[in-house]
Amino acid sequence: MQRRQFLALPAFAALTQANAGLVDWFNGVKVGKRLPSHDGQWFEQEPAPGFKLQLIDFWATWCAPCVVAIPKLNDWHARFGPQGLAVLGCTMESAELVRAFQKRVPMHYAHWVGGSQSLQKQLGIKALPYALFADADGKVLWKGQPADIDDGLIQRLLG
Repeated sequence: MQRRQFLALPAFAALTQANAGLVDWFNGVKVGKRLPSHDGQWFEQEPAPGFKLQLIDFWATWCAPCVVAIPKLNDWHARFGPQGLAVLGCTMESAELVRAFQKRVPMHYAHWVGGSQSLQKQLGIKALPYALFADADGKVLWKGQPADIDDGLIQRLLG
């Protein structure tokens, strides 16, 4: 590794952390608040009834980091769904665009699409990707980047 590349790694790591903090500040989600009412339509499937915890992933087809998170979301849906986790995708894009996208990138969890009063608009989410956990009553328990979610966090919140 060249010296310049070696020196750039810590700077890149710091910039990545700063960017995550900036995205969190820029989006309007508040831990402890309830999710607002919203519209949009379920795309092809709805979450299983009786969930204890919802992981809502705000994403778009054009967002490369959003696409990178999809296999992890599929995995969490499969592994933690039986324990009460509902993984939900939320996009402001059309059902037609999402349908075409899913031919290339399978998504095995429920989605909201579109809506003039979408959850994304109601929460003031402007920077993607973004995720939050809410309990069954809609109280926000955690907010941040999908890349910051791990099995331990899910298990603690399912708790």
